Amino acid sequence: MLDVTAGQSAPVGGVVVDQERLTLLFVIYNERLVRTLRGRLGSRWELAEDIAQETWAKVVQKLDTCRASDDRAFPWIAVIARRAASDYFRLARNTRELPTDFGAEGPVGLAPAFGSPVEVDVHEQVALDRLTAFIRGEMEVAA
Repeated sequence: MLDVTAGQSAPVGGVVVDQERLTLLFVIYNERLVRTLRGRLGSRWELAEDIAQETWAKVVQKLDTCRASDDRAFPWIAVIARRAASDYFRLARNTRELPTDFGAEGPVGLAPAFGSPVEVDVHEQVALDRLTAFIRGEMEVAA
Protein backbone atom coordinates (compact mmCIF):
# COMPACT_ATOMS: atom_id res chain seq x y z
CA MET A 1 0.00 0.00 0.00
CA LEU A 2 1.20 3.52 -0.71
CA ASP A 3 2.31 5.65 2.22
CA VAL A 4 0.34 8.79 1.44
CA THR A 5 1.86 12.04 2.63
CA ALA A 6 0.06 15.13 1.39
CA GLY A 7 1.84 17.03 -1.36
CA GLN A 8 4.77 14.64 -1.67
CA SER A 9 5.94 12.45 -4.50
CA ALA A 10 7.51 9.07 -3.90
CA PRO A 11 9.07 6.38 -6.08
CA VAL A 12 6.82 3.37 -6.60
CA GLY A 13 8.33 0.57 -8.66
CA GLY A 14 10.88 2.96 -10.16
CA VAL A 15 8.20 5.56 -11.04
CA VAL A 16 7.84 8.84 -9.18
CA VAL A 17 4.19 9.18 -8.22
CA ASP A 18 2.25 12.20 -7.05
CA GLN A 19 0.68 10.42 -4.11
CA GLU A 20 -1.77 13.18 -3.33
CA ARG A 21 -3.18 13.11 -6.86
CA LEU A 22 -3.24 9.32 -6.98
CA THR A 23 -5.10 9.18 -3.67
CA LEU A 24 -7.57 11.81 -4.84
CA LEU A 25 -8.25 9.93 -8.10
CA PHE A 26 -8.65 6.66 -6.21
CA VAL A 27 -11.10 8.18 -3.73
CA ILE A 28 -13.11 9.88 -6.47
CA TYR A 29 -13.18 7.09 -9.07
CA ASN A 30 -12.52 3.63 -7.58
CA GLU A 31 -16.14 2.85 -6.73
CA ARG A 32 -17.29 4.09 -10.15
CA LEU A 33 -14.57 2.06 -11.88
CA VAL A 34 -15.50 -1.17 -10.09
CA ARG A 35 -19.22 -0.53 -10.72
CA THR A 36 -18.52 0.06 -14.44
CA LEU A 37 -16.46 -3.12 -14.72
CA ARG A 38 -19.09 -5.14 -12.86
CA GLY A 39 -21.72 -3.86 -15.27
CA ARG A 40 -19.67 -5.03 -18.23
CA LEU A 41 -18.59 -8.37 -16.74
CA GLY A 42 -21.94 -9.46 -15.32
CA SER A 43 -21.80 -11.84 -12.40
CA ARG A 44 -18.00 -12.05 -12.34
CA TRP A 45 -17.58 -9.48 -9.56
CA GLU A 46 -14.25 -10.81 -8.33
CA LEU A 47 -12.86 -10.46 -11.85
CA ALA A 48 -14.10 -6.86 -12.00
CA GLU A 49 -12.26 -6.09 -8.77
CA ASP A 50 -9.08 -7.81 -10.04
CA ILE A 51 -9.16 -5.79 -13.26
CA ALA A 52 -9.79 -2.60 -11.27
CA GLN A 53 -6.72 -3.38 -9.16
CA GLU A 54 -4.67 -3.95 -12.31
CA THR A 55 -6.03 -0.67 -13.69
CA TRP A 56 -4.84 1.25 -10.63
CA ALA A 57 -1.40 -0.36 -10.94
CA LYS A 58 -1.23 0.94 -14.52
CA VAL A 59 -2.53 4.36 -13.44
CA VAL A 60 0.43 4.55 -11.03
CA GLN A 61 2.79 3.90 -13.94
CA LYS A 62 1.11 6.38 -16.31
CA LEU A 63 -0.12 9.10 -13.96
CA ASP A 64 2.42 11.61 -15.24
CA THR A 65 0.90 11.32 -18.74
CA CYS A 66 -2.64 12.23 -17.60
CA ARG A 67 -3.37 15.75 -18.83
CA ALA A 68 -7.00 15.79 -17.69
CA SER A 69 -7.97 17.63 -14.54
CA ASP A 70 -8.79 15.40 -11.61
CA ASP A 71 -12.52 15.96 -11.94
CA ARG A 72 -12.42 14.87 -15.61
CA ALA A 73 -9.94 11.98 -15.42
CA PHE A 74 -12.43 9.10 -15.48
CA PRO A 75 -12.44 8.65 -19.28
CA TRP A 76 -8.64 8.32 -19.15
CA ILE A 77 -8.91 5.75 -16.34
CA ALA A 78 -11.70 3.92 -18.20
CA VAL A 79 -9.47 3.53 -21.28
CA ILE A 80 -6.77 2.00 -19.08
CA ALA A 81 -9.39 -0.33 -17.55
CA ARG A 82 -10.66 -1.36 -20.98
CA ARG A 83 -7.13 -2.20 -22.06
CA ALA A 84 -6.46 -4.08 -18.81
CA ALA A 85 -9.62 -6.15 -19.39
CA SER A 86 -8.60 -6.83 -23.00
CA ASP A 87 -5.15 -7.92 -21.82
CA TYR A 88 -6.74 -10.24 -19.25
CA PHE A 89 -9.07 -11.89 -21.76
CA ARG A 90 -6.37 -12.13 -24.44
CA LEU A 91 -4.07 -13.88 -21.97
CA ALA A 92 -6.90 -16.14 -20.78
CA ARG A 93 -7.84 -17.03 -24.36
CA ASN A 94 -4.25 -17.77 -25.34
CA THR A 95 -3.55 -19.94 -22.28
CA ARG A 96 -6.82 -21.88 -22.12
CA GLU A 97 -6.50 -25.55 -22.94
CA LEU A 98 -9.33 -27.70 -24.20
CA PRO A 99 -9.11 -31.45 -23.66
CA THR A 100 -8.37 -33.44 -26.79
CA ASP A 101 -7.22 -36.74 -25.30
CA PHE A 102 -9.95 -38.53 -23.45
CA GLY A 103 -7.85 -41.59 -22.58
CA ALA A 104 -9.15 -44.31 -20.28
CA GLU A 105 -10.65 -41.86 -17.79
CA GLY A 106 -13.05 -40.38 -20.33
CA PRO A 107 -13.62 -36.69 -20.99
CA VAL A 108 -12.72 -34.30 -18.19
CA GLY A 109 -13.37 -30.56 -17.94
CA LEU A 110 -15.39 -30.16 -21.08
CA ALA A 111 -16.49 -26.56 -20.60
CA PRO A 112 -14.11 -23.64 -20.09
CA ALA A 113 -14.07 -21.99 -16.68
CA PHE A 114 -14.95 -18.59 -18.13
CA GLY A 115 -16.01 -16.89 -21.30
CA SER A 116 -19.03 -15.24 -22.77
CA PRO A 117 -22.25 -17.27 -22.97
CA VAL A 118 -21.73 -17.60 -26.73
CA GLU A 119 -18.19 -18.94 -26.21
CA VAL A 120 -19.41 -21.35 -23.57
CA ASP A 121 -22.19 -22.60 -25.87
CA VAL A 122 -19.71 -23.15 -28.71
CA HIS A 123 -17.28 -24.96 -26.43
CA GLU A 124 -20.07 -27.03 -24.91
CA GLN A 125 -21.21 -28.06 -28.40
CA VAL A 126 -17.65 -29.02 -29.37
CA ALA A 127 -17.32 -30.98 -26.14
CA LEU A 128 -20.63 -32.76 -26.73
CA ASP A 129 -19.57 -33.64 -30.28
CA ARG A 130 -16.29 -35.06 -28.96
CA LEU A 131 -18.09 -36.96 -26.24
CA THR A 132 -20.53 -38.41 -28.77
CA ALA A 133 -17.65 -39.50 -30.99
CA PHE A 134 -15.88 -41.00 -27.96
CA ILE A 135 -18.98 -42.98 -26.94
CA ARG A 136 -19.60 -44.16 -30.51
CA GLY A 137 -15.98 -45.25 -30.77
CA GLU A 138 -16.26 -47.13 -27.50
CA MET A 139 -19.52 -48.77 -28.55
CA GLU A 140 -18.03 -49.86 -31.87
CA VAL A 141 -15.06 -51.42 -30.10
CA ALA A 142 -17.37 -53.24 -27.65
CA ALA A 143 -19.71 -54.54 -30.41
